[in-house]
Amino acid sequence: MGSTGTDGRIHSGFVPVQMNSSNEQIGNFYVLDLQKQGFRRKIHVVNRLQLSSGTQLNAGQLGSLPNVTGLLGGTTSSSGSSSGSTNSAPPPVGDVAMLRKGYQYNQGELWMDPTSTLTLTFIDPAGLPVKCNSYYWDQVLGVEGVMQESQTILSPRAERRVMQVPGSPLTQLRVVVIPNNSDLYQRDTIMVSVPVGASVNHTVTVPYRLHRIHFVVREKPNGTVAIQPGQDPATVGTRIANARVLLVGTNAQMFPTEKHPDTSPGGASASVPGNVYERITDSQGRVDFAFKASAGETFEFRIMTPQGGPYATHVESVSSQPGKRWQVKNVQLERGRTVRGRVLIDSAAVAGAKVRWERGGLIAEATTNALGEYQLTNVPQGHCKFYATKSPYIGMELDESQPSGSAYGTVASSVTLTDAMNMVVTRDFQLRVYAGMDFSSILGFPLEVTAFQEQPADRAQISGWITVPDSANGIFRITQLSADGTDLRCVRFLNTSVEKDVANSYTIGNETVSPTKPVNLPMSLGVNEVSIGLYPTSGQQPFAYHGSLRDTQTGIALDRPAGSDTRGAVMGGVRVASASFTDNNFALSDATISLVAPQGGMRLAAFASDARSWYPAGEPLNVANAEGQPFNYVLHGFQANSVTSNSYLYRDSLVLDTRIHTALEHIAAPDNDLNLAIGRIRIAGGQLQPSAARGTSRCLWVNSVCRARS
Repeated sequence: MGSTGTDGRIHSGFVPVQMNSSNEQIGNFYVLDLQKQGFRRKIHVVNRLQLSSGTQLNAGQLGSLPNVTGLLGGTTSSSGSSSGSTNSAPPPVGDVAMLRKGYQYNQGELWMDPTSTLTLTFIDPAGLPVKCNSYYWDQVLGVEGVMQESQTILSPRAERRVMQVPGSPLTQLRVVVIPNNSDLYQRDTIMVSVPVGASVNHTVTVPYRLHRIHFVVREKPNGTVAIQPGQDPATVGTRIANARVLLVGTNAQMFPTEKHPDTSPGGASASVPGNVYERITDSQGRVDFAFKASAGETFEFRIMTPQGGPYATHVESVSSQPGKRWQVKNVQLERGRTVRGRVLIDSAAVAGAKVRWERGGLIAEATTNALGEYQLTNVPQGHCKFYATKSPYIGMELDESQPSGSAYGTVASSVTLTDAMNMVVTRDFQLRVYAGMDFSSILGFPLEVTAFQEQPADRAQISGWITVPDSANGIFRITQLSADGTDLRCVRFLNTSVEKDVANSYTIGNETVSPTKPVNLPMSLGVNEVSIGLYPTSGQQPFAYHGSLRDTQTGIALDRPAGSDTRGAVMGGVRVASASFTDNNFALSDATISLVAPQGGMRLAAFASDARSWYPAGEPLNVANAEGQPFNYVLHGFQANSVTSNSYLYRDSLVLDTRIHTALEHIAAPDNDLNLAIGRIRIAGGQLQPSAARGTSRCLWVNSVCRARS
């Protein structure tokens, strides 16, 4: 309508009213919209009625009611008044009456609150500037500010935004912060106190977008402990300081300075020298893992006893999403036992023999000394399997879950309690000599036999372990760990029929010796999955990728692949774990990427009996899902899938020929499906790269055309 004068007054003059054909007033309703730079916007209703609960109005009352009875978001110093003709008044609508023809409405004094200035400076936890978009939300008025990007200040270097905001003496202003780099930084909402008319400077620390897992490690109580209703049983017990916690099978980028509020300074950054993925608990049994890795992943941790401690190793799998909040995991360690003794052939000591225990996927081993003595510490309570072996002898195994131990071979055993908390088990194992067959290797892989039974036709049924040599393999390496965190390259097999490999016999002195070969190929091993690393590196990360050799249908197998190469091979499907990648804008929907064998199919000869690679290390490997089909992933929030024929894993990068999918709004299915080829994307060092060096780099612009259906 106009602007106020120097005295703050405004006269709107005449405003129109509507009349119908019978000369009866049918409108209008009016509000005043007051706006001025530096002041909070006010919306004021003209001729608002003042009603008490249960009051009824009639037309005759309207002329005597005050016309200014309240303000939205402000106050008035006096009631308005009206004067003019006494024509019949129009009926009210809700608590607002129409302006009556011929009346004058004085709105009195209206107060406008001054706005405030809020200056935001955006930094990350390391104090570096972060470019962000931001807007505010006024919870009282329900007013949303304008989204705007921060401005770069060159001296000193900073990212800053200045905004005019409504001040309030009673409430805090909600500010939404959206970092431009959504891979590294987390969107956040903060509350800022901004008094009326004030100028406020506020530094915003933009949190990293990380997986944040906080462990509290305790000793499992011996005996029954009272648990309160709803209490997590793992929250009882004495806390364990200096326990080792190891994150396995990932190339995650670690952030050791990020700490849970309850962690003491030592626990958060007490990394083990030489291994960025291992931490030590503080005096309260707490330890933090803050790291950047692909979203929606399950991570495996090994929680191990302090140096010289009495506890058995615990494996904890944690599902995690990146963000700014910590996930707290309470873990209990159980006291282990000591198993020691001797390995003998008759009464002769066997030096260099291996004694192993196995339980729930955990394995540990010890080697006998010159007297045939061994000692295994921190062996879990309960039922374990034990194995004593030395190539080429017939070893033995003992299953504690079976009646009388169900031992293959002779075991002398005794149990000693050193005190109420510590148990020592003494077990002596007897090995045997078998002259009918050479049990030192099978298909070229070092062999240790733990169970043996003769069969007709110079055959035998055996169980045992093979060792997978990989020192010269330029693509694949075994990465499975023992219970104490050391490398473990042995793989179990069960109940395999074997015979003499006459074609590969050799002579020692005057005696012809035949190595062992399976009666049937492929020879299934006793496991469905073994952890592996892909493409060894010399940097801080030991491998370019992590994954597994697996086959859940028939098991991993030994074989002699077709062709002139007579080496034995460990065969199976190879999957690349999503934990190999650290970009939060790339997430695998299928959980893993599988490699396609160069010869076709999904089973690869990952390991050869001579420790070399079966495939050229410089050649890329085709990638697909486990069935050899395109696999799905999320790319910057879009659903995407690979084009299998043109997607490859290289030593230094993963290159995916990509199609994205999205559903267009306001268009009925199936016409709303947008399926676009965007070319090759490249992920190197775990991160999405701006262009695909091994393919065509493309920018995508989408123009939409709306058409009416005929």
